[in-house]
Amino acid sequence: CLLLYFLVDEFGRGDALRHRLKVALIVLIVVFTVFLPSLKLVALRQQMGPASYSHDGGVIQTEATIDYLLAGKNPYIEDYLNTPMAEWGINEFRTALYHYPYLPWTFLFSAPFRLLSDALFGWYDQRFVYLLLFALTLALLPRLARTRERALLLLMVIGLNPIMGSDLIYGQNDSFILAWIVLSLWLWERSRAALRDARSPRPWQIASAAVFGLACAGKPTAWFLAPFYLLWIVGSEPRSFAIWAREAVRLGWPALVSALLVIGPYLLWNP
Repeated sequence: CLLLYFLVDEFGRGDALRHRLKVALIVLIVVFTVFLPSLKLVALRQQMGPASYSHDGGVIQTEATIDYLLAGKNPYIEDYLNTPMAEWGINEFRTALYHYPYLPWTFLFSAPFRLLSDALFGWYDQRFVYLLLFALTLALLPRLARTRERALLLLMVIGLNPIMGSDLIYGQNDSFILAWIVLSLWLWERSRAALRDARSPRPWQIASAAVFGLACAGKPTAWFLAPFYLLWIVGSEPRSFAIWAREAVRLGWPALVSALLVIGPYLLWNP
C-alpha cells in the first residue's frame, strides 16, 4: 500500500482522483496495521480467556463495570476481586482491583454495544467500541483540514501513529477520548459553516461543547485540553479578561452541563 501510495503520488493524474486514491491507501494501511491486529487479539482472547490479550483497565475492567451497571450496582463501590481483573498480570502487581480509575461515560456509552454484541455473537470485547470510534475519528479528521494536503497529514498523524495504534490494539481507551474531542471540533466547524451560510450556528455550538463535556466525563486526560478548547471557540484576540471569560461561559456552559449529568449521579451516589 505504501509503494502504491508513492506511485499514485508520482504518476497519478487528476487532483481529485489522486487525492481519493491516497486517502484510500492510507485507510488500507490503517486497516492492516491497526484494525486487523486488534481483531486478531480479540479472537485470541476468546480462545484463551478474558484475562488474556488485552489491556487491564481499558478492556477487562471496563467490561466488568458494564456488568455492574447492568446489574444495578455502582462500579465505584464494588471491588474487582471476582472478575477477570484478578487473573490479569503478575501476582505481585495486580492493578485496580479495588477501584475503577475512569469516569462514567466510558462504560455508560459502551453498555448498549455490550447488549447488542451479546445478542448477536453471545460475547463482547470492549475493543469493538474503540475500533468503531476510531473509524469515526478517521472519517471526521479530513473535514477539519483546510486543504487536501493537510487532510492527508491529519490522517497520517493519527491513523499511522505507532503509539496510538499499539494502544488501540491492546485496548487502551485513549482513542475513545480522542474520538469525542475530534467530534467536538468537527461540530464546531459545522457551526462556522452555518454562520457563513447565514444560518444560526447556535445548535452546532451547543452540540460541540456538550460533546467536549462527554470527553471530560470519560477520562481526566481530556480536562487538560479544556483551556485550549475555550481558546478555540472563543478566540484569543486582545480583549479584557472579563469579556473573554463571559464569552467562554456563554459558549462553553454545555460542556459543564453534559459532564455533570454523567458524573453527578455517581458523585451523589457515593462521593
